Amino acid sequence: RLRPILLTNITAILGLIPIALQLHVDFFHREVDYGTPALQFWKHLAIALIYGLGFATALTLVVTPSVLMIKANVAARIAKRKAPPASAPAPAFAGAEIRAFERPAAE
Repeated sequence: RLRPILLTNITAILGLIPIALQLHVDFFHREVDYGTPALQFWKHLAIALIYGLGFATALTLVVTPSVLMIKANVAARIAKRKAPPASAPAPAFAGAEIRAFERPAAE
């Protein structure tokens, strides 16, 4: 799962970098211009997309698995506390019984 997420986001970010740097590449006339009027508008959108993709990738790959692991660890710890104790130890000698002493009720 790691590789497709990284490849998709890195490709998108690398494709937006020329727009964020205001580089206009004209393939028909084979020219590269800097700071054209159209790119001044798209620059802010490209920067927002680059940071948004980077942040979403970090959330997807780091924070989400960490939170899920913490949740599983807490659930396991709670289940361990609620579980009945392991089998009681065997009596010291055969035929021995453990009796609970009851206190008389307060009058």
